[in-house]
Amino acid sequence: MSGGDPRRMAFRLAPYALVFFSAVALGAARGDSDTESPPSVLFPEDHRLVKTVRVSRPRVYLGELLEQLSDQSGVRLLAEDGKGPLDGVQLTALLRDRPLREGMAALADLLTTAYHRFEWRKSGQAYTLRHYPTFGEAASMARARLLADWMADVRFAHGLAALPEAARTAQAASRRSLFGKAEPPHRYLALLGKLSQPDLDAVFRGVQVPLDPGKLGTADHEALKLGVRGDAGAAVAKPVAPALYVAWDRREVGPVLWVRNHTRAAVSVVGGFAWDGRWLESRETGWKGLTDPEAQELQQRRARNGGGVGTRVADATLPDWLKRAAGAHGVSILADPVLPRGGRSVSGSARLGVNSDQTMLHVVLSAYASWRKTGEIHLLRDKTALVHAREHLVPWKQIRGWRSVCTESEGYLRLESLAEMSELTGAQLEGLAEEFPDARANLVQQWRGILRFYSLLDRTARKKLLGEGGLRYPDAGVVARAALTETNPAERPTPGPGEAPANAPRPPIRSDVRGLPLLAEFSSRAVLHLAFEKLRIPGRDGETDRYMIKWTVTVPGERQHEARQFLTPRRPLRPE
Repeated sequence: MSGGDPRRMAFRLAPYALVFFSAVALGAARGDSDTESPPSVLFPEDHRLVKTVRVSRPRVYLGELLEQLSDQSGVRLLAEDGKGPLDGVQLTALLRDRPLREGMAALADLLTTAYHRFEWRKSGQAYTLRHYPTFGEAASMARARLLADWMADVRFAHGLAALPEAARTAQAASRRSLFGKAEPPHRYLALLGKLSQPDLDAVFRGVQVPLDPGKLGTADHEALKLGVRGDAGAAVAKPVAPALYVAWDRREVGPVLWVRNHTRAAVSVVGGFAWDGRWLESRETGWKGLTDPEAQELQQRRARNGGGVGTRVADATLPDWLKRAAGAHGVSILADPVLPRGGRSVSGSARLGVNSDQTMLHVVLSAYASWRKTGEIHLLRDKTALVHAREHLVPWKQIRGWRSVCTESEGYLRLESLAEMSELTGAQLEGLAEEFPDARANLVQQWRGILRFYSLLDRTARKKLLGEGGLRYPDAGVVARAALTETNPAERPTPGPGEAPANAPRPPIRSDVRGLPLLAEFSSRAVLHLAFEKLRIPGRDGETDRYMIKWTVTVPGERQHEARQFLTPRRPLRPE
């Protein structure tokens, strides 16, 4: 069992159930078994692939990596671009003089899952890494299968609740996916048993179903203390009704059925790390995960503070840790963090094992990863690889272009680049913001209307907008004016948990950046001006240069609206 604050759960089950269930048929049609093992030798007739390559890039985009391998080997390597930005997958690539053929095979193995096939195709003298289906479709199929398995386990657990403890234990042992070899959580199963079948169906729909106080006995009230001794939480300021509900965090593999007490503390009944690990074990043949016997044995030795488990290291991120491990053990590593921003934090839990295999098992345990080898290359991927739709991916070609702009502009993005980013989704902006701080979602969303307005102007109108005299609003054109006045996501009221939009009025992140009231009142007379300015800012260590964008709406003879936004230079991904 695992406890926690239910408010940290990222999203509920109900909005996704229909998508997942509709994808079950597609998953069944393709088959849910692991994909076939690739051939042992990749393109044996091409002797160019024996050339060795050496890469030390803890943070690298797939497209960027393929360019580097192509430059070293003279063999052109490409990523398919017809099913989304595959070249925008971020990896850790630490290859120590490995044959190009082995590196290519390892890349395909790293990304291939039971629902997503990757393979190299030759076209002329070049090779393209192709995949089927898309990341989103593969994630939907995986989640559909996972959700069906998890719901079956919840229903089985609900049936166990009616049995005596001895019978529960015996029945649970016949279904390893549910609790593994552990004893069933009898007291929490008893709480689950308080739900009727309609109640359980409501839980599956995303409803928080309160426990009926009239059905709770002394043992149930003791169970709702969630293992805390004494009168836990009796003085909580705003108690809530104990309830059961489902939540599904994007950083986890599957959903969790939680029981919550009156203090809002919660504990899982079905689902969580162990359940996820057992489900992945059934889908990832050849990969070692959290439930692998070797990993579990190492976990127990670590818990006992016994010897022979290596030494702690100070690395806070997985790329830093893997870079250290590759150097210390003299091995090659390819890793897919899956999640944006380089994956999970490993601060305080990173270790170097007594050998490379043990270090990889430490990564499995501390970074929630899966591990296997292709040839002499260690492969690691986050546990969410099967189920993550990777909505945050952005094409490498765009990222490369923005980096070039920053190189030419003292580290800053220009208006054209910011306008391009304004077309991206919130997930994509989140993925970019580590390297390009001005891509952070709240900034781009606040300025989205202005940036899109700028991008939709013709060359003459754009020149006027940036010029000293500005651009008359009526001269901007219908399409550009519509983009400027469209409601931004950042300005829409966002409902709180359990609230309907009508009764959840939240203020915008920043009110009226665009000066819309002025435009509405004086649409025929307003003059618009957009500036990209470089300023000298005094500081403790002297003056520094800062860039700023400034938006002005002026009504001659009346009044003026002005909004300013200081920009932040690019921050290269770390470690380099």
